[in-house]
Amino acid sequence: MSKFITLTPQEARSLEAKAIKKYSHGESEHPHIEPQKDSNVLVRFKSVFPFEIFPDELVIEEKRIIWIHRFGPGMCEVLTLLPIDINRVEASSGPLFGHLHISTLRHDVEILMERLTRKNTFKARDLIEGLVVVAKQNLGIEGNNAEEKIDFLTKLTHVGI
Repeated sequence: MSKFITLTPQEARSLEAKAIKKYSHGESEHPHIEPQKDSNVLVRFKSVFPFEIFPDELVIEEKRIIWIHRFGPGMCEVLTLLPIDINRVEASSGPLFGHLHISTLRHDVEILMERLTRKNTFKARDLIEGLVVVAKQNLGIEGNNAEEKIDFLTKLTHVGI
């Protein structure tokens, strides 16, 4: 049998703080999103608040896309998609706002994000399409930081309007 090791008060407090942080989901920014190693957050998009009482959020990481659909105070649905599962990305906009429609190979899962700013709508479309191309062609995402990776993905599939 192994012996118990006594901890100093400082070590005990540090261990307790780590356990509380993990228990309270302090490691991720949303309580229902599990952090994934080697998949850094590239960008986050939110619906415009006054027009969406409970704004949706789209988190684009290097290896997955997360949609947080809020439909009430403290109520949400979290959907995680891998880029390889995405079939089509559509973006449309009016003079001020746009919406993004992401469909998968299985037609039971779809993301419809409404009331994004016009600029963010097309930026999200370019990034997601870039991730899909990278995943389906087994390419690597070039760049050392998030900005360089975003530029690479945007240039990969950008269509000027």
